Amino acid sequence: MCVNPTFLDPQTNDWKMMGLTPFEGYLPMAKRELLTSGERIMTQSCSEILKNLILSYRQRIQTVQVVFHLEEAIEFCSSDANKFDVIDCSNFVDNVGLANLIVACCQRLSDNPNAILYTEIMTDNQHSANNIVETSLCAPLSLIPTIYGLRLADHVELRDSAIDYLRCNSLQRGRPVNLCWQKVPLCQNIKWTPSPELNQCLTKLANLCHSKVLLKLPSAMSSAGNEFFYTPQTFSCILDSMIQRMGRDCWLTDIRQFDVAPQFNLARRTLEDWKNGKKIQKFSAGIQPTLKLIVPLDTPPLRLVFSRKASFLSNRGSSRPDVHFIDNFHLEFKDTPHGTKIEIVSFLLSADHGLDETYEAIIVNVRNGMPLLWLNSIASMQIEEYNLPYPIDHSKSQLQLDLNEKMKVESCVESEDQYILKIVIECKGNASGLKVTTNEKAPCESCHDITVSLNQPRNIKPLSISFPFPILAKDVQATLHRKSRQIEPSKWQKKTVPLGGSSPWLATFLSPLYQDLPTFLSILNEDYTCTESVDDSDNENRCAACKKTPEKLKRCSRCRSTVYCSVECQHSHWPTHKPNCKKV
Repeated sequence: MCVNPTFLDPQTNDWKMMGLTPFEGYLPMAKRELLTSGERIMTQSCSEILKNLILSYRQRIQTVQVVFHLEEAIEFCSSDANKFDVIDCSNFVDNVGLANLIVACCQRLSDNPNAILYTEIMTDNQHSANNIVETSLCAPLSLIPTIYGLRLADHVELRDSAIDYLRCNSLQRGRPVNLCWQKVPLCQNIKWTPSPELNQCLTKLANLCHSKVLLKLPSAMSSAGNEFFYTPQTFSCILDSMIQRMGRDCWLTDIRQFDVAPQFNLARRTLEDWKNGKKIQKFSAGIQPTLKLIVPLDTPPLRLVFSRKASFLSNRGSSRPDVHFIDNFHLEFKDTPHGTKIEIVSFLLSADHGLDETYEAIIVNVRNGMPLLWLNSIASMQIEEYNLPYPIDHSKSQLQLDLNEKMKVESCVESEDQYILKIVIECKGNASGLKVTTNEKAPCESCHDITVSLNQPRNIKPLSISFPFPILAKDVQATLHRKSRQIEPSKWQKKTVPLGGSSPWLATFLSPLYQDLPTFLSILNEDYTCTESVDDSDNENRCAACKKTPEKLKRCSRCRSTVYCSVECQHSHWPTHKPNCKKV
């Protein structure tokens, strides 16, 4: 049980504090404290825990460094090399989007297992916290660790939807919910394979990040207030983050496998060239001074559109192949006596972008496609080489693999409620004594690590596996299956029987019991002379023709039930044996 009566708000039945504090949240209660009699035992226990926390923070206060960043949060996460144990982005979700914030801050969160990222969302009487999080990230809570590399530190913070509704009714403007995120354990010895549930989540995310017009949106995401900030770069960074954590052999190696509108091909190709180290150019364009705004510039969101001259206004260019969307660009503002205005627009393109002087650039409103600003011609734009590295280094895999072991995970398919693994054991003898253990620590019922071991053979080391999402230890099931034996032809068959794909005797090598008969009718009337050696321990140790018992016997290669001492005896006995051989 986790309680925190010290910070309980009697008006809203909430534990929310004004601002972040080291003591916000739930305090762990030991089982012995719950069993102790006394009405005030929980309050006393909480007071003692808080006292110890204060002492702990006072001891560490000299080593704490606080960094304030007042500019663009995503740009800071992408450019700064420092990592932090605590990142507070509570006020940034509405400005940059939850997915953008999580994937960027995950790169700046230290590997300290206690490192924490804080974000905040606003719930209302129609949308619970878990509903907003799952809709914003296009994934259920259990798949978020695999896709984003972060997990909610405590699912109880999202609370039950019905309770959220009741609490939100007491607040006119909705209720702020603080989300606490932590890095998930690194995957270990897992080979990921396609999963229908994961592919479905990523397809939804791809469609959201490459949306041509944002007119109809999920109501839950609208409540989160971050749907307009998802761009092709958002999707690209999420995929590269997955590849970085799950290995380069991950099935998600190419963004092009997701079918998106062709208007995003130029933006997608620019991102691919950027992260692959190819030449990237930065274009800087001024605003045409003779044109006025059609609608106010403060209407979000904005998109940069390239189209042939005079063709965009004719049909809004949404379905034309010569129209290109750029959602990631930089705006430079200038203060004037009449207010602030946009002075320069800069963006990135591949060196072989293929745009000529017949194209014009327009800033439009994504919601309705209306033009807002016309940029100067491409010929007059300033071009410089862009040397900053791609935000996520996917060349170095964080996945821990032991490639020299004889027991390996061949595939792992993840769904919303389980992992299905296929483990291959390389050994000549029989494998037995399968045992599965976990690192579960009571009273917790879940774990991240599993160890698979065998009693036989003894020379095979146990296999340690780590998952990003915790699993219930009691629900782990494992079954040992033997690999089906492959039948190979004998040396005599390889030497004597004609081989080849069209040979009617190919069944000899696949079915020693001859359940599959030759298909050619002509062979049914031929003499069968194909035989192979039979061990003298066979029960039928007499020749069917001469009734002698030689050291080596030859078996009829068709019925496999009659033996002879020589080829001559088989030929002489064939008229007698032929009717029975056909029946067999």
